[in-house]
Formats: sequence, C-alpha cells, structure tokens
Amino acid sequence: MIGPCNKVTDALAVIANDDVDAAILDVNVGGQLIYPVADFLMAKGVPFIFMTGYGAEAIDKRFAHCRVLQKPIQRQALQNSFFTGSCILSNQAAVAAFKDSVRITAG
Repeated sequence: MIGPCNKVTDALAVIANDDVDAAILDVNVGGQLIYPVADFLMAKGVPFIFMTGYGAEAIDKRFAHCRVLQKPIQRQALQNSFFTGSCILSNQAAVAAFKDSVRITAG
C-alpha cells in the first residue's frame, strides 16, 4: 500500500515512480482536485475509484464512467467497489493483496 498522499503533486510523483495496481482517490486533496492523478492513472490503465464527501454529480463529467463512493465509506463497500462497475482488477494476486490491505483513514 502506498500513501496516503496529501498533495496532488505528491500523488503524481508516487504513481510516476512506483508500480500501482489500483488507487482510491479522494476528490479533494489539500484543497486541490485529484483529476490530474485520475488522468495519469487512466493513461497507464490503472483502475481507480473516487471517494468524496460531495455527491457523484460533482465529479467531472469526463469521469462519469468511474465508480464513486460517498464518505463515510464502509470497508466492505470499498472492497466490493473494485469488483463492480468500471474499475475491475484482473490480476487475482492484486485482488487478494488489495482485499487484505484495505484500510480507511481519515483525511
């Protein structure tokens, strides 16, 4: 597990330099929108989900196909989100590792 990152620039540096199997993106990170990170992950083919305290309708329309979870998030809902919708992990080892490492942190 990598992160959490408290700045968009930090998140971009992490995903540029490390292999990432999947990502959970808070829409607002330190007052900045996370969309540059989402764009980068999409370009790399890395599945991700958004989590937000805002409604799904607040997500930029170019990400309308992406899964959005609303805070507060239950652990089971977070785990299940990678098995439904548009963000599906295909590597079974990554799925198992993800399920075992899911932690919900405040932030």
